[in-house]
Amino acid sequence: MRVVGLMTENPRTYFDMLAALRAKGLHFISLDFSDTIPANVGAVITTEEERGRVAFDRVITDEDPDVAIGKAVAVLANVEDLSELTIGIDPGTRPGFAVLGDGAVLLRTVADSPEAVREMVGDIVKEYPAASVVVRIGHGDRTNRNRVFNALWDDGYRLEIVDERNT
Repeated sequence: MRVVGLMTENPRTYFDMLAALRAKGLHFISLDFSDTIPANVGAVITTEEERGRVAFDRVITDEDPDVAIGKAVAVLANVEDLSELTIGIDPGTRPGFAVLGDGAVLLRTVADSPEAVREMVGDIVKEYPAASVVVRIGHGDRTNRNRVFNALWDDGYRLEIVDERNT
């Protein structure tokens, strides 16, 4: 089983990433820069400043623990071969995102506004190329749902409005 390696000497980054990895229930190991990276490590999370010190080809850096972990999970899931990318959007004044690649959660985040969704979806599609992209928008909060839908309409994504009851 491939795991995530956490390698940093920055205490704040270490504890933020550690808490996020534990909260997500992901298997990981803490590494020191003097350690040899074990064969079962599929991705290493570190800081941008320490990136050059990591002798590994799959290094992830991001200040946001959720984004960094999402990228690491994507590397572990081998996103180069994704057949379907599903982007779930919970409409609201700050829409929530869940990104799934072939059923595996790759990313969870929040947009600043319904109109900011367009750029975020574009970035996600570039980051995680897939044969098929589906954007599913929750049916609640009608006004903000329509703002999200209208922001994405001209970009050619397959859009679906889904029932959020009992979710």
